[in-house]
Amino acid sequence: MHSIGALALLAAAPFRVYGQVTRDTQTVQDDAPESLLIRNATVLSMDSTVGDHAQADVLIRAGKIVAVGANIDAHDTAMLDARGMIALPGLINRHWHMWNSLARSYAPTASGTRFFQAIKTLSAAFRPQDNHLAVRCAFAEAISGDITHVMNWAHNIRSPEHAEAELHAMRESGASGRFLYGYAQDASPTTTNDFADIERVRKQYFNASDNAINLGVAIRGPERTPRSTWQTEMAFAQRQRLPLSVHVSVTRDAQKQQAIEHMRMAGFLDAATELVHVTHASDGYFEHIAAAKSSVVITPLTEMRVGYGVTPVKRMLDGGIRPSIGNDTTVFSGNADLFGVVRVVLNLANGQAENELAVSARCVLEMATIDAARSLGLESRIESLSPGKQADVILVDVNHVDAAPLIDPIAFVTEDAQPAHVRHVIARGRFLKRDGRLTGIDTAQLVRDVDETWDYLHRITK
Repeated sequence: MHSIGALALLAAAPFRVYGQVTRDTQTVQDDAPESLLIRNATVLSMDSTVGDHAQADVLIRAGKIVAVGANIDAHDTAMLDARGMIALPGLINRHWHMWNSLARSYAPTASGTRFFQAIKTLSAAFRPQDNHLAVRCAFAEAISGDITHVMNWAHNIRSPEHAEAELHAMRESGASGRFLYGYAQDASPTTTNDFADIERVRKQYFNASDNAINLGVAIRGPERTPRSTWQTEMAFAQRQRLPLSVHVSVTRDAQKQQAIEHMRMAGFLDAATELVHVTHASDGYFEHIAAAKSSVVITPLTEMRVGYGVTPVKRMLDGGIRPSIGNDTTVFSGNADLFGVVRVVLNLANGQAENELAVSARCVLEMATIDAARSLGLESRIESLSPGKQADVILVDVNHVDAAPLIDPIAFVTEDAQPAHVRHVIARGRFLKRDGRLTGIDTAQLVRDVDETWDYLHRITK
């Protein structure tokens, strides 16, 4: 392994084993979570109690992290030699319109067709099987890279069958996330979400025994619907105790509608509220958001590409807001590389501060892992390598010409890493990517299915 000078002090410090190590010789079924000892990795735990380690082990049993430390004794367990790899929690993609993954780089076009016009026309052609395939494709991309937990902002739910199709694809993925039940992309501003079907879906698919996927509501909000619509939808979410997500302050003109203030005055700005983009909110609004403990999600690559503007990352941080991070849509983000989005967030923060040390790389990595989990109310379950938590682990291989020398692992992950560097992905204790290849997914067939479906969608919407 390359020299790791930034972790020299960690290497010199005494190691501890965090968690209780117990032996379990029971045979593991093929579809059961792995019992696995990850040996000799550079560990970025994202847990201040566990800490970071220049070389340590991670023990996984029954889908959970059991222990983190040096020289863990578990001879009866399968071992993965992770020398030359960085182990860290999988990243959380907090905002992704997964259904339009079939239209990668479709709009805006060179001829001038705008994104919202193009995607609205395309959306009407989507069948339930198209939504299912799009979400399958998106998850395959997520787990081939750096993501193990996804917020699926589903805003082309044209029927109960479309909702079920996306839910089934999420559950089949093996990863975890939140299904934000939305509306049809071309729905009229006075049409509310399908409340009856949201309640049906909740009763049918969500229960305490399987909490890998949870439920929320995607709402168009004050900038896109009249008061009678958005207040009815938000009141429904509150009554059902479901988290709600809404795009606000996306442009200078949209900010003039003062959506955040309207929501606050109506009692809909609280810890269950997620505000997406917030590109043009003033410092005063940031203070209201922080006081209400609402969460903010930013997608800087697409915010710039669609012409919303430059994400005010530093002002958000100064206002007491730790935003979470997403890729939004591959229609104009191009891909779902969250490492790349992390890098942009770090550069924006320090560029806006005009100070290269204003915001640390660790801060931004936390925004994509443990801070995102905290904003979802899931910090006790996911996105740090902590004993007792769900085993969501990515192993980044640094034995590449574009990775050498590995001087500072945090800097590498936030400033250099790419999905191609990810050798293994473990989600909920199961390998979803192993030795650089997705498990359980015929990628060649998936690509053929995507190409065939795009040909159909494009043909009938010309």
